[in-house]
Amino acid sequence: MIKDITIIIPTHERHNVLLRSMDYFSRFNASILIVDSSLSPIGMNLSSEKIKYIHCPNLFFGDKIHFAIKNVKTPYTCLCADDDFLSENGLMKGLEFLKSHLDYSSVQGHYIQFMFIKSESILRPIYEKYIGLSIDSDLINQRIEISPEIAQVYALHRTDILERCLRTTIGLKEISLVEICISLVAVCYGKHTILPIFWSARDGVQHSTYIDNTSTDRFTGIKIQGIEKSENIVIGDWELYLNTSDGLQFKKNFIKVVSDIVFTPYYSDRLFNLFFIKLLEINRKKIEQFNGNNSRLIMRSRVIIKELIPSFLIREIRKITKQHMIIKSKKLCNKYKTFDGYPWSSSLAMKDWKKIKKVICNHIELLES
Repeated sequence: MIKDITIIIPTHERHNVLLRSMDYFSRFNASILIVDSSLSPIGMNLSSEKIKYIHCPNLFFGDKIHFAIKNVKTPYTCLCADDDFLSENGLMKGLEFLKSHLDYSSVQGHYIQFMFIKSESILRPIYEKYIGLSIDSDLINQRIEISPEIAQVYALHRTDILERCLRTTIGLKEISLVEICISLVAVCYGKHTILPIFWSARDGVQHSTYIDNTSTDRFTGIKIQGIEKSENIVIGDWELYLNTSDGLQFKKNFIKVVSDIVFTPYYSDRLFNLFFIKLLEINRKKIEQFNGNNSRLIMRSRVIIKELIPSFLIREIRKITKQHMIIKSKKLCNKYKTFDGYPWSSSLAMKDWKKIKKVICNHIELLES
């Protein structure tokens, strides 16, 4: 058993997805902590010797994760979405790395996305632009400047540092803060790297029922069922948010949390501003690319098509789209066929993928037809 690691699985109003996740992680060689903010508990006993289920309705996302971390007894923690599947071998290699590299606060590997079309599993690499990247400067300000480029929320972390990260979000409702606070705070305490190992498989099907997929606004806030006052909890405009009372509180929280390593509020303030200058620059480029690709027009077209075109034609369009997806996925796999850390290039990764695939196929009701 990986006795030094706890895997935290946050979930909300997706009990069907959680059951699939538990089917996999109940066979996993680590401690599992589920934090469920759904209005009602799952209705069955999921707890066992290595699995702990906590029902915490009406908690904001950051509060929920922080509450979970305070219940962790192990020195290392890894967050995992309820529709993701961690690689057991990848996690073990990540643990070995952190134990032998004390100047690193977190580590992760390569991700794949899976979909099933007519019982055939379609795999593709995702986040491939991160391959081989490290945040390894000895200087905090240089690590802070690179950090916004690499999402670290589902990496393996040292528990005490991850707790500090989530401390900055206490009482703040915005979901986006959880991912941001980890990228912002963790690199203040150490380096981060992406190893050439299989890390996680992500479901290509959207299972959330509380997201409005017909919205033509990419940055529209969403309302989470069962969470009071939860409108606009996804941050679209960081520049605007940071000038709100919540945004200013987030900054104060950061300065307080890192005060043991960054000794002056002035320097902490500079680090905070440096991080968000870089983040805003990245977001501007994404928006330009989004608009340049006519993505907004495509999203509007999907809504119109769904309303005006007969259902049998929509089914044909979906078939064509799926075929295009298969071709694109195969091209991507071929492009990265010699890269380590993927099921198509590593026997250990393939071994873990087969375990994941077996569980997925046991829950065919969640597969897209």
